[in-house]
Amino acid sequence: FRSTRSIRSFRGDRRGPHDPDDAGFYNRKIPPEANRIEDLVLGFFFSGQFHSRRVIVTAESIIFAMPNDNELVDEIPLAECQVKAPEFKQDDPLGGIDEKEQYSNCIQIRTDVNGHNAGRSYFLKADNEDVCSRLMRDLAKLAKDARKRRDALTRFQRSQAKVRKMYNSEFFQKASALIIVANFAQSIVEAQLIGARDDDDVRQSTEQLFEGINLMVAFIFLVELAINAYGNWFHQFFNNPWSWLDMFIVVTSLLALGIQRIPTSVIRFMRAIRIVRLFNRLTELRKLITALTMSIFPMFNAFMILLLISSICELNQDSNSAFTINFNERFSTSEE
Repeated sequence: FRSTRSIRSFRGDRRGPHDPDDAGFYNRKIPPEANRIEDLVLGFFFSGQFHSRRVIVTAESIIFAMPNDNELVDEIPLAECQVKAPEFKQDDPLGGIDEKEQYSNCIQIRTDVNGHNAGRSYFLKADNEDVCSRLMRDLAKLAKDARKRRDALTRFQRSQAKVRKMYNSEFFQKASALIIVANFAQSIVEAQLIGARDDDDVRQSTEQLFEGINLMVAFIFLVELAINAYGNWFHQFFNNPWSWLDMFIVVTSLLALGIQRIPTSVIRFMRAIRIVRLFNRLTELRKLITALTMSIFPMFNAFMILLLISSICELNQDSNSAFTINFNERFSTSEE
C-alpha cells in the first residue's frame, strides 16, 4: 500500500513516546517522501491515554513524530517487531481506557527484548476498523519481509550495520567533536608556549610533549576514520564529501608527523584545519555550511543581473552628461 494522507491538526500535549527533555530523540529528520510507504496520524497510547502522533512507515522501520513536524521522535525497526491485535491481560497497560474503546481499532506492536526498543510494546489506534485491519495486515507483511532481509545478511554486513549505528550515534559524534575542539585548543597553546620559550632545552622538551599529544590525536582520528570506512564501506563512504575531507585531514596529519622536512608553519596549518571536521559532527554547523554553499549560485546570478543592468546604463548614457561615471568605478570599493 502506498498513500500519503493529510496530517490532521494536533490536539493534545507536546510529549512524544519519550520524554521531550531527552534531546537525543529530536535530532533526526523523518525520511524523504519517496521512501515513505505510509504517512498518517494515529492514536498513540502514552501516559494513560491516546495522543495524536504522526506515524511514518518505510520498508525498514516505523517512525513516530509529532503531527505537522518533521523531527523524528521514536523509531521501531520492522525486523525487530511483531504486529498483532491487542490481547487482554491482567496487567493490561490499556486498563485506564474506557472498556468499550479499549481494544477497538487498536494495533499492538511488540518489539524484541534485545532489540533497539528493548522489548517495549506500542499501542496504536486507527480511525476506523478498515484502516486498522489494513494497516495491521500490511505492517505484519513488511515486518516479515524485513526479517527475511535481516536473516539474509552475511556476518560482515551485520557487523557493519552495528558499527555504522555506533558511528552515527549522538554520543560518538559529540565525543569526536569534543576531541576536535580540544585538539584545536591544544594547537593554539602549543604555538604560544613554544614561541615564548627562550631556553633551547625547555623548548625541546615542550615540543616533545606536544609531539606526543599530536601523535595520540592523529591515531584517534585514524581509528575514527577506519570505523567510518568499515561501517559505510564502499559507496556510502566514498560518495560522501565529508569522508574525503576526513581522509585528507588524517593523511596530512600523518604526513606532518612522519616527514621532518616540512616547515613548521605548514605543519601548524595542517593541524589547524582539523577544526573543519567539526562542521560534519555538529548538525547546526553543517546546516550553516550547507546554506552558505547553496547561496553561492543565487548570489552569482544576482551579481550577473547587476552587471548586465550597469552595462546597459553605461552604453545608453550621454557622454556629455554631468552624471557620467566610468564603468570601472561602478564596481570599485576603494577610496582615494
